[in-house]
Amino acid sequence: WYQRRVREAVVSTQSTGGSEPGELMRCLGIPEEYGSLSKSEDSHAYTPRLFRFHIATGRFVAEEVLCKYRFPGRDTQFPFVQDDLYEVGQPALFLLDAKYQLWFWQGWFEVAADGEKVTGSARQQFAQNKKLAMETVKQYVEELMLAVDPKVYPIDAGYEPLDFISLFPFWEDREDVRRFSSNKTTTPATTNGGRRTSINTAYQLLTRSEYTLEELRQKPEGVDPAKLEDYLSEEEFKKVFGMTRKDFKELPEWKRNDFKMLHKLY
Repeated sequence: WYQRRVREAVVSTQSTGGSEPGELMRCLGIPEEYGSLSKSEDSHAYTPRLFRFHIATGRFVAEEVLCKYRFPGRDTQFPFVQDDLYEVGQPALFLLDAKYQLWFWQGWFEVAADGEKVTGSARQQFAQNKKLAMETVKQYVEELMLAVDPKVYPIDAGYEPLDFISLFPFWEDREDVRRFSSNKTTTPATTNGGRRTSINTAYQLLTRSEYTLEELRQKPEGVDPAKLEDYLSEEEFKKVFGMTRKDFKELPEWKRNDFKMLHKLY
């Protein structure tokens, strides 16, 4: 009697990948939007490649990260895990080559246990490393002739878009990392979409030589925080300080610092 009643109460339904009902996904703890390849027309018979950019013995190095489970002549669909990115010294820089899209991943600045802030010189050094890494990525794309206008996207740790995290066998959404990540307004990794700035645009922003006064007060990435006034145009410099750049440099240091404090350029 009990088994008959159970059979009568249970309803069995069948669904295909990419069109699962929301109730099933909630039971499995999977977001309703996930990286299904069922509707993709691209061939996914390839092995993603991962490169880390860092300073080693005083030299900038681009080093390929190899999966220890790789097998020559065979494709490895999920050769990397989240820890490959997250469990190295931060802020880290990586390139993930997924054939149809390339992802330039940036880590985060860790705050010391005593709450000490990251110094401006450390941020400037990282920006320089980031510039070198971007130049390396652009050269990598050109030499391999991946595309005329390749899809190379910079992304921040904690804000990885769905099509990026779908390249990993599992992924943990890290709210703690998101708080430290440089981009505070990007769409979280648990939703579809995310940052879509091209690497060429990001590189142009990183290598800008001139900024407005208001922009400099926000301390944009890549500028020398001790010489913010150097990034003003000649016209705006005169407007802000009431003198030419040459006259400003001839002032005593204490006087220059007073002017910079007055205009919040420190």
